Amino acid sequence: MYVLGQFVGAILGAVLCYLTYFARFQANVRETGTTEGTAEEPVPTLGVFSTVPEIRNPVANLMTEVIATVGLVLPILALGLTEGLDESGTLVLIVALLVVGIGYSLGGPTGYALNPARDRN
Repeated sequence: MYVLGQFVGAILGAVLCYLTYFARFQANVRETGTTEGTAEEPVPTLGVFSTVPEIRNPVANLMTEVIATVGLVLPILALGLTEGLDESGTLVLIVALLVVGIGYSLGGPTGYALNPARDRN
């Protein structure tokens, strides 16, 4: 039952996201006549449901994702050893700011994924 609830939540979330951006999708269809794009010229609304790298260079993109992931995981592991931060709730804020900081500094080249496993390009 739990897994079914997860699927229903994911589907509802995707439908709400689609409805949120529906007007933009329609505007793009009217402007370009198609909703499809190529690797060289992606559809302007592709970023709604996925991310793509700015420059398609698999080695450089993989290295960026590895650096971002290590920059995320190591501080979280180090912060996990502190007792006072977890009890006060400050740890959540620090991790959230860490994700935002890494996203702003390293998210541009590959689209803010912070996950080398999903970097297919």
